[in-house]
This record gives sequence, structure tokens and C-alpha cells, in this order.
Amino acid sequence: MTTTTPDTPATTTAAIADTAATTTAAAAPETTPAADTTTITDTTTATEQIRNALTHAYDPCSQSWQRPLSLIDLGLIRHITVTPHGHATIRISLTAPFCMAVPTIMQTIEHKTRTIHGITHVTTEIDGTTPWHPDLMTPHGRQLLTHARTQNHPTTTHPQP
Repeated sequence: MTTTTPDTPATTTAAIADTAATTTAAAAPETTPAADTTTITDTTTATEQIRNALTHAYDPCSQSWQRPLSLIDLGLIRHITVTPHGHATIRISLTAPFCMAVPTIMQTIEHKTRTIHGITHVTTEIDGTTPWHPDLMTPHGRQLLTHARTQNHPTTTHPQP
């Protein structure tokens, strides 16, 4: 696994938790690397497929609060790129600078992305320059959160004296 931070060169590490910048994981090839000739002819479609797959990747903290929101609906996915050789790069923001769920989020992104046909390599990068704020949420995400809040805390009307 290779990790990099914005200001340092790549280093090898054994655990995702050792970094909060970038992890890279390769899917297990079905053939030898020299014989693998997988190419993606439509990277736009592959990018859309990844985005769709990540609508089923949920933020661990929102799940623990019983208000599950996808990484897409929270606005955590900043950018997705795919090369014709099947290398996907997903750039994310975090809701908090020292998010303890980073390893889980990155593993989920890698797992969901590798399910897309033709993806052979996944890199997840953390965007430390764009702070997360609620305006980054999708309209669907805002609607889900509003609904969850009103279901758990119904407003009551008090009788008039």
C-alpha cells in the first residue's frame, strides 16, 4: 500500500490508519500483470458508475447516529477521475480534520470502487484544503437529514391558554 501526504514523497506503510492523506490499493488481477490488457474506453461512464456505487457507501458517524447518509449525499466526494488503464482516483473531504473514521471511509471507497468493471487500481486522496460544510451536501442529503431529525424529534404544539 502506498501513502503520500501533500508535502512529502510516497512511502510504504502497512496500515491505512498510519496516514490521513492518500492510500492506494490494487485489485487482485485475474491474470499476470504483464498479460492484463484491461482498458476502459469510456472513462466518463466509469466515473458515473463509481459515483453511483458510492451512493451506497455510508458515513460511519451518520450510521452511528441512526441517520445514515452516503458519502455522496454528505458531499464528501470532491472529485473522481478514471484513466483508460483502470486507475480510479477519488478525492474526498472530511467532516472534521481529525476524523477517526478515515480508515473505514477509505476502505469502503476502495471496496465499492473495485466493484466497477475495468477498475484495477484505486487511490483515495484526502482534500485537506477544502473544509467540509453543510452546503456541500446534496439536496437529497439535506432532505434525508431533515426527515430524520423531524422523525426523531417531532414538534409539538402547546394548547393555547
